[in-house]
Amino acid sequence: MRYDLLIGMLEDNLSAQGLKKKYGGRFWIDLGAELAFLIAVGAMRYHGKKFRLTARGRYYCLMLMRNLFEITGDHRAERILSDAM
Repeated sequence: MRYDLLIGMLEDNLSAQGLKKKYGGRFWIDLGAELAFLIAVGAMRYHGKKFRLTARGRYYCLMLMRNLFEITGDHRAERILSDAM
């Protein structure tokens, strides 16, 4: 669910209706804190039925994606090293 949030932010195509359709009403419970934080710090705004990133939000999204790929790369390197031993 958080991955879908991140990808939706990256694509600038994050709708409450789409998340509700995919996850039911529990997405508000599971992602409510993240969405509230993003709105509170001015990274995201809710327009109509879509969440839209602000310029600050696009920067945060970029940093989150960078960290995701960095962690993925580190994990991959550890797996390669452990398989080689």
